[in-house]
Amino acid sequence: MICQNAIGYHNEIQELLKKSMLNMNDAQIRAWMEHEFKPETMFCYWQDGRLTSCLQTKRRILSFKHQKIAVATISLAATLPDYRQRDQFGQLLEAFLEQSSHNELLTMVYTNFPKLFENRSFSCISKTKYYWIPADKCNQGNDKNIRFYHPNIDLYPLYLEFMSHFDGSIVLSKKDFEDQIHYAIDCKKKVALMMHGEKPHGFAIYKVLNNHVKIDVLVYLDSNAILDLLRYLAIRNDAISFVVSMDERIEKLFPFDIPRNQGTILARLNNYKLFSKWTKEDVRNANQAFELIQEPMWNHFIE
Repeated sequence: MICQNAIGYHNEIQELLKKSMLNMNDAQIRAWMEHEFKPETMFCYWQDGRLTSCLQTKRRILSFKHQKIAVATISLAATLPDYRQRDQFGQLLEAFLEQSSHNELLTMVYTNFPKLFENRSFSCISKTKYYWIPADKCNQGNDKNIRFYHPNIDLYPLYLEFMSHFDGSIVLSKKDFEDQIHYAIDCKKKVALMMHGEKPHGFAIYKVLNNHVKIDVLVYLDSNAILDLLRYLAIRNDAISFVVSMDERIEKLFPFDIPRNQGTILARLNNYKLFSKWTKEDVRNANQAFELIQEPMWNHFIE
């Protein structure tokens, strides 16, 4: 049985995550429940009198040709180990798509498994690039320009300034942005600020894993902010890895470090007639829709 919300099932969802999300420890699950759990937009699958699978969805705002449009997104899917390979995810996805097709013009997802979505009219609109940079190559910046986040610092204007250079991208509200920062901190991640004098020119959310730094989010106003951050992290660790959008030209900073493709951003056009009317363009699928975008894309907060 499919239920189109998880209202009143906080404990059941938390127990499901503990048993199915082996990449998350108890502290991370508690943080997710506090900051990311949205019961009103979660789809649940019940079998044998228990919650066996869930699909967390969200409503986000997409900047499309610098206009705002509501889109539906997927942020998490989980199934109990004993109930996998039973198409529960597929049935939850179908229920979600049926609902989103009546409420949002677009549905979007960021995933490492695009085949799960391609047979449901999703199209690849962009990819992300993964870099692994050895510490000895990060010697151009000034580590003295790095500070650390505290609650009195408002990073949202910096984020909006960064996002003004992109289009076809999710733009978080101030509340959602601050939730992402607090979620990262509660997951024991660090938020570093790249300073230009007394003003932040970038920030990064990262965690340290056995002398390797994994940067989850990288926001910057110039290349010096990136170089300063990597210099600071390289002094204390052996390597730094990060994921950037396809349109970010990190190869100008590290021309000999070849990135590999990471995740895929897919989109589904739920109603091409309404979308064509809204854009005043003849658009029949998501690929055609995003071909209208002339500026770079950045979708790291798509979940």
